[in-house]
Amino acid sequence: MIGFRTLSTLACCFLLSACSKENESSSDDGSSGDSSEVPQNVELSDALMEKYLAIYQEVKKAGESGVAALLTRHGWSLERWTQVSATVTQGMISAMNATVSASHDEALKQYDASIAELESQIAEANEEQAAGLKPSLEELKRARAELASSRVQASDLDRKNAEVLQRWMPRLEAASKDQ
Repeated sequence: MIGFRTLSTLACCFLLSACSKENESSSDDGSSGDSSEVPQNVELSDALMEKYLAIYQEVKKAGESGVAALLTRHGWSLERWTQVSATVTQGMISAMNATVSASHDEALKQYDASIAELESQIAEANEEQAAGLKPSLEELKRARAELASSRVQASDLDRKNAEVLQRWMPRLEAASKDQ
């Protein structure tokens, strides 16, 4: 699971670069367009994560004044950095959707098993015992329905992003802790 500290640190770095955008007048990587526009379906890759992490670690050390020079050394504009930072953040959100979806699926399976077990007990119980168990059954069904209605549906892209981030989390977390 993605650490909130990592996500927070990356978001702060993204905001720093977004705020500094006005200091840069041209793009040195040929990209154009508004850096605030982030694609909704972002696919992370190991190559993107490797480049991002290398720059991220240096950006943390450079401070606001050295960011533009650092990015130029890597062949990226501040606009490109902002776009990639937003892309990585969006990819993390996508990966969290996959994690939450898997968690919901497991919880729904547990509810289904509990409901089936209780229904079996009610079927085998006498009338008085069955009447005592029915409120518990209704409560389980209500809780399951509530969970099902709040379920996050993960896409294949969400699952792919989760796999990429899972491989990169140790390095991302280490980078977020480095001073």
